Amino acid sequence: MVRCLSIFLLCILVSNIYSSEFIPALDMNTGGTYSYLPGQSGSAQDNSFGYEADVAGSFMANTDFLPFIWFIPTFTFNYSNTAQPLNIDDERFLFSQWMDIYLSGGINWQFNDNWEIRLRGFYRKDFSQQTKDEQFSKGLYDYIDAGFYTENVNKFQYYYIPIETTIGFKYIDRKFPNYKTLLTELPSEVSEYKESPNTYTKEKDNLTYRFYIDNNLQWGESNWFTKLSFSYDYIPYMEQKVIDIDGSLSDARRIDRYITLSLTVPYYATEMSGIELGYDFINKITNQNYLDTMDTSNDFSDDKYIENYYNYYEHLINFALNYELPYKLLSDYKPVAIIGLSLDIIQYGTRLAKNKEGKYKSEKQQDHNYTLSLDIKQNIMEFWNYYITVAYTKYSSNMQWETFGIYNYSYLTVLLGTGVSF
Repeated sequence: MVRCLSIFLLCILVSNIYSSEFIPALDMNTGGTYSYLPGQSGSAQDNSFGYEADVAGSFMANTDFLPFIWFIPTFTFNYSNTAQPLNIDDERFLFSQWMDIYLSGGINWQFNDNWEIRLRGFYRKDFSQQTKDEQFSKGLYDYIDAGFYTENVNKFQYYYIPIETTIGFKYIDRKFPNYKTLLTELPSEVSEYKESPNTYTKEKDNLTYRFYIDNNLQWGESNWFTKLSFSYDYIPYMEQKVIDIDGSLSDARRIDRYITLSLTVPYYATEMSGIELGYDFINKITNQNYLDTMDTSNDFSDDKYIENYYNYYEHLINFALNYELPYKLLSDYKPVAIIGLSLDIIQYGTRLAKNKEGKYKSEKQQDHNYTLSLDIKQNIMEFWNYYITVAYTKYSSNMQWETFGIYNYSYLTVLLGTGVSF
């Protein structure tokens, strides 16, 4: 990490010497957190104090001999050691520590004021410690992303409406270097039993081919804006094979597809105050099935086979209210409050819910997730601020069997932090 940061700073110095224009940006935030997560299945409550840190650095520079090409490297670092739930392959687990490092670099080629081509390469390392006795950076769900994306950006006007359209393609190669299934550690006579998941170590490694289009427009001279986005993800797995009805592995490999449609409507009353409404529709389609042996390796009569186990529809509704308070407090700057509310509904296409005893119900699994948050941020100086964040999330589902994941719980976090921006 020190080496990456040194290279980043060296690029800044070299680009600054030979550039005709140089625009740096740096954001650093850190804070103490408190999280409260009731334990599952009668276990003790989980209360924890921790801290978070975020760093984001970038710059834009063009040279004297290529003033129409902007060179844009970026670096971000995020860390948290407070207990938090994270989604892994449609299953939610509790993690005690998380860190993400992201590096990217590329160019913006400006043909004119209304046409621009962007090209980026990127590299990401994500560390997720699930249990405190698990060695950090050796987690089962740590992953590495490498890839690139390219975008074509056009600006034009339709009657009185200015529109910016971005058409892009993104490629991601994701690997889980530490992942292995539990079945690989069982005796050979047991591991040969036909059961899901696959019995090799790279079953989660996959590629992503994403095609997307974004449209941003402003309604005339008003302060109303609209962003409409569509994306299609094609995700083939490198080794994970499709499970047949008898539990054997077919020759076909798992392939996931995501279709996402997003609509966001913000209104800016002032530079700091406004409202935003958003709606996302996500449809996940997969050919992967699931054979549930009901924890019995010799009795096949109670086995449950579910086709397209990971298929679902998701509806996500977001509302945010930004309000700059009319008075100054402790400094020459006014505080800004942000109230957020989100509703997330997930309906699985074929997956059946279970009761607390692990028996299947007649209805399909459906999740309802709610989040209410309050953020207060105020500048102490032009470049220095403090912030307070309180967020409450309620996860509820008709899936009550929580041996392998958590579906029904409340999660409260309180964060007090400070940050600098340049």
